[in-house]
Amino acid sequence: MLECFLIRQTMLPNSSADFARFVKFLPVIQNYFKFTPIPDKISQLVDKIPIVFTNVDRDMLSVWLWSYFWPYYLFREQIALDVVLEMKPVELGGGIGLLSLIMGGTNQTNSPAILDLPVSLHLQDVVEQLLGTHGISAPYIYRASDFGSLYSHLTNQNHQFFIYSYWAFSEFPLELRDQVFPLFDRSEFTLFAANSSFSNVENGVYFKQMAARIPGKQLYQAPIDWHPLGGHTYYLIK
Repeated sequence: MLECFLIRQTMLPNSSADFARFVKFLPVIQNYFKFTPIPDKISQLVDKIPIVFTNVDRDMLSVWLWSYFWPYYLFREQIALDVVLEMKPVELGGGIGLLSLIMGGTNQTNSPAILDLPVSLHLQDVVEQLLGTHGISAPYIYRASDFGSLYSHLTNQNHQFFIYSYWAFSEFPLELRDQVFPLFDRSEFTLFAANSSFSNVENGVYFKQMAARIPGKQLYQAPIDWHPLGGHTYYLIK
């Protein structure tokens, strides 16, 4: 089951034309992160994951992992690179946890935190252990399945943090989005990748209204023009 999930995640895009569009930005983003730990961490995962999970395409896997860092280049005038590397990253909906493995720092100050469903947190732990047997060292990751625990973790220790969520938050029901909202005012910035609508919620309208509720912050947008499904957008609130 876990292997099938990982293979499915690395199968997008689904045509040679899509793939060409998908990879056109790679040299730019790789150069932007050239002198950071990110390239080495991605290379390690690309080397080890196909050993742990067979039939995973290395090229697709590399593109998939690098794609998560494209918005940090797009919004480079709003997001300083040292903030991305030094502050605590908080992920809403971590999937199988690979992005947090890459984003994770070396100490409690910038170690990641994830809010997710219990079953997803368990899968993340399994993947982390499997990769650990093949030499991938994982940072400490704080995992929470309820907002109260995450909020206490971040505020009681006075962490400086930023929040990101690729598609997961835009598929949260509105009542769950409202529960998480108090963190956004405390976050250095909040970055989302989102589809145009989900469950009768127009996400473009939602994020505009959300930004208006946070004093002193603005909404920035960029189309995800390489995505094979189209109509998807990056939203930055800072």
